[in-house]
This record gives sequence, C-alpha cells and structure tokens, in this order.
Amino acid sequence: MRSFRFVDKQVRNNYLLNYMHNGGTLAWILCSYLFKRHRWYMVPLMSDPCSIRFEPSLNTPERDIYDLFEALEEVCRLLRQGRYDLLLAHLIDVDRVSLPALEQTYPVSEDKPYSPEFLVDSSKTEGKTFAFLIHTTSVADVIRSFPKAITCNYSREQKEALAHKVMEFGRIDFSPAVALRFAVSSNHSYANGIMIYSPISPQDMLKLPPAEKHNLLQSWLDVAREENVEVVGLGAYSSVISRGGESILEQARDLTLTTGNSLTAISCSEMVLDMADHNLLGKRLAVIGARGAVGKLVVSELAHYADTIELIGRPGSEEAVHKEIVNHLCRLSLEGEYPALAGSLINRIRSVAGRLHITKGACEKDVEALARKAAANLPGLSATGQRHALACSDYVIAATSEGKPFLRSDCLKPGAVAVDVARPFDFIMSDHSQALVVEGGLVHQPNPHVYGDNNMTGSKPGVNLACLSETIVLALGRASGHYSIGKSLDHGQAKAIRQQAGAHDFHPMLWKKSEQKIEVGE
Repeated sequence: MRSFRFVDKQVRNNYLLNYMHNGGTLAWILCSYLFKRHRWYMVPLMSDPCSIRFEPSLNTPERDIYDLFEALEEVCRLLRQGRYDLLLAHLIDVDRVSLPALEQTYPVSEDKPYSPEFLVDSSKTEGKTFAFLIHTTSVADVIRSFPKAITCNYSREQKEALAHKVMEFGRIDFSPAVALRFAVSSNHSYANGIMIYSPISPQDMLKLPPAEKHNLLQSWLDVAREENVEVVGLGAYSSVISRGGESILEQARDLTLTTGNSLTAISCSEMVLDMADHNLLGKRLAVIGARGAVGKLVVSELAHYADTIELIGRPGSEEAVHKEIVNHLCRLSLEGEYPALAGSLINRIRSVAGRLHITKGACEKDVEALARKAAANLPGLSATGQRHALACSDYVIAATSEGKPFLRSDCLKPGAVAVDVARPFDFIMSDHSQALVVEGGLVHQPNPHVYGDNNMTGSKPGVNLACLSETIVLALGRASGHYSIGKSLDHGQAKAIRQQAGAHDFHPMLWKKSEQKIEVGE
C-alpha cells in the first residue's frame, strides 16, 4: 500500500482550510472529489491527516494508471491555484461551468498585516506558549472563513449552503485540530500560540451528552499538550460546557487555564462608562444574563457608577436573580477596594453596612443580614423576566449563553445603546430600530496585526476579542494558576488582569476612540 500526501502552504492564515489540512477533513474531500469527478474510489490514510491511500491491483491497466495521475495532477493544480471553489463545488452541487476556468488563479487569503507564525526575540522576555479554543459560532462565521475563490465566485445562497454543509460535518466529526499558528509581541515580552478549532456549533455542542462534552474538552486539551502549550484559553462555548472551566480543573492541573471572562466583562464595562463619561447616575441600565460570569462581573463593575440596574433573566427566575446579585454586591461592597460614586448602588450598600456596623471580614450571618437590609434599600436594583424593560433602558448589556440571536433591536428605546458581548450575538438588527447596537468585549492589541485572515470575528487589524487577549496577556506575563474560572468571578482579580493587560499595551476598544460604527448584523 502507498499513499499520497497533500500539503498546501498557502492556507497558513485561513482557519477553515488549515483545520481541514491538519484535522484530516481535506483528505475526505479530496477522495470525494476524485470519485465524483473521475470515478476513482480512494480513502484517507488514517495514520496521516492529509494523505489518501493508493493500493492498485497488480493487473491495473496502464491507461487507468495514466488516468489516475492525471486526476491527481488536477487536484494538485486546484490546490496550487487556490481553486477551492472547484474543489468543493460537488459538495453542494455547484455547476462547474458557472465558475471561472481552471486557468484562473486565486490567493487563498488576501494580503493583510498578518502576525508572524513564530517569533524568537532575544531582546524580550519569552512568555509561555498558549492555545485558544475556538469553534464554529454561526453561518456568517463560517462564510468569513472561506478562501477567496469561494467568496468571489459563489453566490450568497451557495456560500450559505456550503456553510451549512460545514456545520453538518461538524455534527458528525467535531475532533479539534490546529487552525492557526501565530505570535504576539508586547513592548517587553513575546509569546507563541495557536488556535485549536472544532467545527461544531453552539447549538450542537449544548445538545451533546455529558460524556461527549467531556470527551470534546479532553480532545481540545490533548491537542494543546501535543503542541507543548502552557496556557489555555476557553473560547466561546468551550467555557459554557465546562461550567466556566470548573469541570476540567483536574484535567488541566498542569496548565494555566482561563475563560477570558474577566477582561471581557471589564472591557465591556469600560466601553459603557466611556460612552457615559464615567457617570451613570440617573441612567437606566439593563443587563441580560446577569447570573452568568460576564454579566455578573459587568454588574459588579457598573454598580460603582450606576444607581439603576435592571437584571433581565428568564421568566420565573426574578427572585433568585435578585437575591443572588444583591448578596454578591454586598460581599463586593465590604471589600471596599475601589471607590464608588455617591448615590451609586455600591455606595448605598456601604452606607447600609455602616449603619449596621458591618465591616470587611464580616461573618456569613452578618453578610446575610446586610443583604436583607440592602434589598429593601435598593429601589434601583430590580429583576424581571419581561423583555419590555428594554424599552425603558438607556444602556443595555447583553451577555447570555443563548447560542443564537433572540432579541430584536427594535425592542430598544430610541437613542439607547446596547453593547452585545455574547458569542453568537444576542441581538438581531432591525431596519426600523432607532437604537445603536455595538459589539462589546473588543481589545486593541499591542501590534496592528490580524490573527489569520478572518481575525477571529472579522475585526480590523490590531483589534481582537477580550477573551483571547486575556489568554495572551497571561502567557506574556508567564502567569501560573487558573484565572476567570466559574460563574462568580473575583472583581479584584479582574481589575488586576486589566492592569496587567495595560502593562502589555492591550487596551479595551472604547466607543469614542473607534473609527467606525460597529454594528451587530443578523
């Protein structure tokens, strides 16, 4: 038995194609192409991710051998000329006649300021190696990852059909593989890292039985260890299915683990504060997903500046949400580490604590007494399961784990601003909306680079997700231990991570400093 191994070095900056090469999906596609177009039946070599087996019989006619090598030469030409539109056309029955001739060449990725693949800099401190776990989040996410030949030559309907096919494959085989290698350098440190991708969608991931969720997480960690990774960031729903990293702490005891939720929440909060000139008194805030890690930390931060926050959750959960957040804010207020505006929620709780003579280090019984008293003295903190509360809010922060858009922007108050930090987004843009919906949780990077041609979410060079940024910051600082784990994140630790990020020249993207409107599309 022999095999043919295919290597396309042009896919280095494309998440989807790089994953297909490293994970073995491309071998299956090549086999299906050879069968569909040339009627050659071949199968992948299981011991190598991008090889196909060649095992002809002893009496194979010479003409057939010539035909086989002509077919293989065609495949090589398709790869060499970036013609993934022709290579994948049969998957969704695209007529090859409608596509440009084979002679036309396309680059896989457009020319952009890509980060280096690997870095060694003797003038700077070498950070830890890191990995960020990613997966398919939406059809639009997949389409952004298509190579140029497909984006140029497929219709919108064909792109959507191919994206759905990719997600269909992800239901069958969601084994993770390396999708990108890249390096990041700050003013005094550098770190080399990878993206580890699984094609599974949030909805399909949530439907997995507990054992399969565990296996998927273990597979992600296995790839990380094979690549000698030291810091792992749990991107998107890898954080959700691991309960904010809590379920894999034992599996990751030799690694530094983070969800990136601390920097995500603080970045989102800083964007809102920047819009409001750091004074939210008299403004109505609404937080959707306040019981989640990001939502709760956003409430913790903004409660130092706001006197009215509406906690919006599922109908029937109002009492539980209100009690949980009041208790959380009472504990936070007793720490007294950060100043609060007079009249803000934190300031009011501290006033109640002063009257009750409850101070830092109070016992659980005293904290509960403070929470009961504070609940009656905080008319500005309320919980509701009714989305009509959005129509009264000046600022809305959306941070759920719904897994799909479910809120229409026309339910917002005219002139209101919503910061959507969910992945996939919580909001669907309406043509008739008079409110502004912006993408939150974005961070300026120390260099104006893109990490792959899609740059994670299609952001401009030098801007990327806060959760990824926190992972990189911890790697640059050679951090040990675990960070941002669970649903109740430590406010002090989050502020320390923000300070460390600033030291490495990572800064939250603020509305006043953004060069263009960032709208959340459908």
